[in-house]
Amino acid sequence: MVSLSIEYWVNSDRRKKRKAFFLFVGILFFLAAGQDYLFSWLKNTGFYLSESLLFNSFWILFLPFLLLIDRLNETFTPNSLREKVIYSLSVSIVFPIIHLLIFTATFVSISHLVFNPSHHFSSILSTAISRYALVLLLTYASASIVLFHQSEPKAQHKILTLKKGNSTVRILPEEILAIVADKPYSAIHTQKDKYLSESPLKEYEDDLAYLGVIRVHKSSLINEKCIREIRSRSNGDFDAKLLNGLTIRLSRHYRMNWQHLLHQTD
Repeated sequence: MVSLSIEYWVNSDRRKKRKAFFLFVGILFFLAAGQDYLFSWLKNTGFYLSESLLFNSFWILFLPFLLLIDRLNETFTPNSLREKVIYSLSVSIVFPIIHLLIFTATFVSISHLVFNPSHHFSSILSTAISRYALVLLLTYASASIVLFHQSEPKAQHKILTLKKGNSTVRILPEEILAIVADKPYSAIHTQKDKYLSESPLKEYEDDLAYLGVIRVHKSSLINEKCIREIRSRSNGDFDAKLLNGLTIRLSRHYRMNWQHLLHQTD
């Protein structure tokens, strides 16, 4: 028996995105620290590694905030262009402010423990604003737009997870040709395989509607894109032959669902 669940396929895409975030922030951090060292060498001034690392921790904060924006983009669904603009503007303003405040508070707190004399909140905040304000605005504005568009359309990230004993198989929903009641299970047909699931047809009817999976009989769902031909039974019912050779009955009681298929196969 196979159990089936629907989830968003985030493993590969999200891992790649997180690796890109780590790489981006890491490069910024080491470039900034390297710049401090090069500047001190050229100007023949003292280079203090602890202070340089502490001040350049500013760049490390991009990592959690970019990940948070990416998560917000996946869950936020705007209903209009106006909402998208408001969302992007909010991210572009709120995140830089939070970034600056958290960086300054962290810097000052650590400086009280490490440095003597310690740094003051107002002076560090003023320095951070003068050095990084434009970078913050451009980075977060770009992130709110680019990451938002990468999160659409969400339906394309869905996969089906099927478990057979100790093994797990992942297939795209587009591979489903039909789902037929096979009491007490639901039989899921693909081009090559058949799987059994304890979930009812109604669940798949709702979750896979965006693919064109429709109910054509009280015990059958089919993917309307996978029909090879339709033949009449002369009693108001029809038979649909699918790409894998499986024949599914189209009941006249569900004709409103599949009526349009007759015109597509003329």
